[in-house]
Amino acid sequence: MTIKSEIYIPREGYKRQVIGACNGLVCLHVDKDIVVCNPILQGRPPFVLPKLPKLAYSNSRFGFGFTPLSDEYKVLRCNATYEDRIISIDVCTLGRDDTWRSIGRHNGKPFPRRCASNGIDFVFVNGALCWLGWDMASRYLCYFDVKNEELANLSLPRGIYGIVHLGVLDDLLYLSDVQSSLVNVWVMKDYVPTGAWTLKWVVKLPYPLGLWVVKPPYPLALFGPVQPIKILEDGTVVMIFLDKVLVSYPPQTGLSEIIKYLEVVLWTKLIAHTPSFFCPP
Repeated sequence: MTIKSEIYIPREGYKRQVIGACNGLVCLHVDKDIVVCNPILQGRPPFVLPKLPKLAYSNSRFGFGFTPLSDEYKVLRCNATYEDRIISIDVCTLGRDDTWRSIGRHNGKPFPRRCASNGIDFVFVNGALCWLGWDMASRYLCYFDVKNEELANLSLPRGIYGIVHLGVLDDLLYLSDVQSSLVNVWVMKDYVPTGAWTLKWVVKLPYPLGLWVVKPPYPLALFGPVQPIKILEDGTVVMIFLDKVLVSYPPQTGLSEIIKYLEVVLWTKLIAHTPSFFCPP
């Protein structure tokens, strides 16, 4: 069997943004359309979702999830003002909905604000799309139950005050809290209704937050999150440090080591993608 190395991504339009990946499918924002495609299937056209309804004074962000009970893929559209105050949420089911459906208010109350962050806007884990929100000076873990299309909040660990980032590793939700040269990495093993967090790692970074590192051909501004991407067989954790540096972290020593500087431009969006030959509906 010969598999081509090229990755198929629609190229029409000036705007291409990765929304997320699930079961080998990748969801993209291409120009004014939301599309779902399988990158390793060459020449197969993407599935195009219905046209997005126009909203005044809204900044839309998207999430992509799957519910195995009904075998459905859904895209979440979170509409917010430019101050990140969420004003509405819409959902579209691939292959079933002809239009986007409004979710309405959150338990009869206004939606909490969305915390501004770099990288992917939503993460999908345990049947829910998760993101960070805040209201009245308190931060929450907000989640959207993909199957039941319900919204809810869970509390964050105490003492969270740095740059916070959500990620998924081995089907578990991770939260990294960057505080200067230390990163507290929490994991959630028990979900609804408890939302119990466990401190997994305390990582000492190779550089403190906010430092400029001279690395040809240009200096690196080390601002941003820390994202675990892989746990090796010996327990070593591979992480993306501040969107610029690939590091390894052996929990036995507690000291992270630089593997490689990533030649990226400004804010880079990274997703975990496991390829498959599955086709969109």
